[in-house]
Amino acid sequence: MRLLIIRGDLQSHSGYSSAAREYCGLLAGFFDRLAGVDIHQSSARPFEPFPYPLVSEAEARHLTRGADFALVLSFTTPDRYRRYDNAVNVGLTFWETDRLPLSCAERPSWAGLAGQMDALWVPSSHTRAMFEMAGVVVPIREIPWPISTPPIVADGLPDGVAYDLDCRPRFAHTLLGLARFREERFGWSRWLARHAGPTAARSFLAQLRVTGQMISETKAHSLLCVAQDVPRKGLSLLLSEWMEFKRQTEAEPWRLILKTSFVDPATPVIDPVSYFWEHIQTLRRQLHVARSGVYLWTSDLSGSDFHRLFQNTFGLISASFGEGFCGPAAYALALQKPLVAPRHTALADYLIEDYPYTFATRAVNLGFARDPLRVYHPASTWHITEPYALAGALTRLAIDAPKRRAEACARAFAYFNNCCSPERVRLLLAKEIQRLEAYASPAAA
Repeated sequence: MRLLIIRGDLQSHSGYSSAAREYCGLLAGFFDRLAGVDIHQSSARPFEPFPYPLVSEAEARHLTRGADFALVLSFTTPDRYRRYDNAVNVGLTFWETDRLPLSCAERPSWAGLAGQMDALWVPSSHTRAMFEMAGVVVPIREIPWPISTPPIVADGLPDGVAYDLDCRPRFAHTLLGLARFREERFGWSRWLARHAGPTAARSFLAQLRVTGQMISETKAHSLLCVAQDVPRKGLSLLLSEWMEFKRQTEAEPWRLILKTSFVDPATPVIDPVSYFWEHIQTLRRQLHVARSGVYLWTSDLSGSDFHRLFQNTFGLISASFGEGFCGPAAYALALQKPLVAPRHTALADYLIEDYPYTFATRAVNLGFARDPLRVYHPASTWHITEPYALAGALTRLAIDAPKRRAEACARAFAYFNNCCSPERVRLLLAKEIQRLEAYASPAAA
C-alpha cells in the first residue's frame, strides 16, 4: 500500500488550508490511501470540510507501519514539523520574508527542525533561498501551489455582510466612545461595558452595514483585496494610496471591496470596523475626497463563495510587504483578471516582468509593532510600497483601453500557467515522489 499522510491546517478558510486541498487533489493519484491530520483545528475558526479521511496523530503513525511506502507531508511552519518512523518525512512551508524567527528558550531553531526532515518542498524560489541562507542542507524542491481556474459560478456577489466606510452614522463619536468602553472596576462602569457598550456597537455597525447585493456594478468597476488584518499585508498603506487614486476624475466610478479576517476570531467586530472607518474618514477630510468607495467585508466565505467573489469583481489588489505565495493574486491571474500588485518575494516567480499594473517597492529591514503573530525576525526584509506607486498603477488600470487590459491579462495568464498549472505541478510531483521512493528503498534504486 502506498500511503500519504498530510499534516497541517486542513479545515479552515486559510491559505494553507486551501492550498492543502489543491496539492492533495494531485497527490491522491500517486497513492492508494490518503489521510489528513488537522493540527490547527479550532471551533472558533471558520470550517471547510477536508475531502479525505481525518485521523489522529497516533492513528497516522499506526497507518505508516503497514504501508509499503509512506510519505508524511507536514504542511505547516517548521516548529510543527514531525518525523514519523517507517516513512519519508517532507516539510512544506509558505514563508513571507527572508529570515526564519529568532531562536529562544520558548522557540527552538526552525532551521534545525527543517534540517531533520528528509526533504523540503517550497512554493517559490524566494522560500528556497530563505531556507538555504538559514543553513538547511536537505534536498529542497520548488513545487508551486497548483492553481486551477475555478468553475463558473452564479452572477452577483455572495451573501454576506459588508460595511460602507463612507457612511457617517448619527452620533458616531458618542456611539464609538461607548462601544470602546471596557472598564469594569465599578458597578456603573460594569453596566456601561456590558450593556450600553454592546448596544452602541450594534447601533453604529447597523448604520454602516450593507449586503453584497447592495454593492452595484461590481464586475465593471469594483476591485477586490483579500488579506488578513495583519501588519505585513499593508492595508493601511493600501487605503492611503487608494485615496490618492480617488482624487482623480478617472477614479470616480471605482470601488474597493476589502475582504479581511482577524487573527483572533474573538475580536469584537466593532474594533476593526471602527478602525478602518476612522482611517477612511480622516483621509477623506485630509485629501478632500467626496467618496472613497471602500467596503469592508468581514463575513466568512466558503470556497465556492470566494470563487464567486473573485469572478464577480473586476480585478484584484495586493499591497502586501511579503508573500509566501499569495493565493488571491494567483486566482486573479488564473481568471485572466487585472491584478494590481508588487513583484517581489513569491510573486516574482509567476507575475510576468513587464506587466503594466505592477508597482515599485523598496526593501526595508524592520519589525512590526503590535504584530499579533509575534513570530517574524525583527531584522526581516520587507518590501514597502514606494510613495504614490500603487496609486499610479491604479490610474494606469483605470485609463487603459479594454483591449490593452485584455492583452496584458492574457500575457500574464500564459506566463502564470507555465509556472503554476496543475499539469506542470503534477509532473514535478511525479518526479519528486519517484526520487523519494528511491531514497526510501536504496536497494531498489
